[in-house]
Amino acid sequence: MSDAAGEREQLQERLAELERTEHEQALEKQRQEQAEREQQLDPVTLKQKQEIEKRANAALDREYPPSWQPQKNSDHPTQIAGLVLRIDPRVGPSKDFGTYSAVIEVQATDGRTWTVWANEGGALYQQLVRLRIQPGEVIGIRYQGKKPSQRNPGQDYQDFRLVRVEDDADGPAPPVDYDQLTQGQETPALPPPPERPADADDDIPF
Repeated sequence: MSDAAGEREQLQERLAELERTEHEQALEKQRQEQAEREQQLDPVTLKQKQEIEKRANAALDREYPPSWQPQKNSDHPTQIAGLVLRIDPRVGPSKDFGTYSAVIEVQATDGRTWTVWANEGGALYQQLVRLRIQPGEVIGIRYQGKKPSQRNPGQDYQDFRLVRVEDDADGPAPPVDYDQLTQGQETPALPPPPERPADADDDIPF
């Protein structure tokens, strides 16, 4: 290495060290200023501030559980059932597909926690919206394989079935509210009875 190249490398190292020192000094100054501002806050406001920052840090540090993908991973179960822990209804869009997704976190009955990605427009997403699943409910999801699309002939889609598991699933079905069913509809009148001949026998044995 030539003397000029060596001097240039040493200069670059000194500049990098100077930048690190300046950055650390700037951070320390910010911490001191922040501490001075906090000392001026009343206890209630300070507690609220600390709680908000704690929740923000937890949200920023949080990672999703493993993604359940039975269509791609043969070691994933084709069916899971469990408690819905949380739902992030609109995450994305995807860099590859340009769609948003609902992210469902499920605590399965085998003890594992899964992340279920319901892509906007997909079969699972449509069922999620139709059923209006909420955190705290128990659900079952089954992967039913690749199926031909009726909407787009010549294309396939990944078919999933989503159900809500009711507490009384083994009991009788809920009653039908016929008043609500026929609301706004006119009840058809019964046809009049046929006229009987004058000489008909009224003594009918039944």
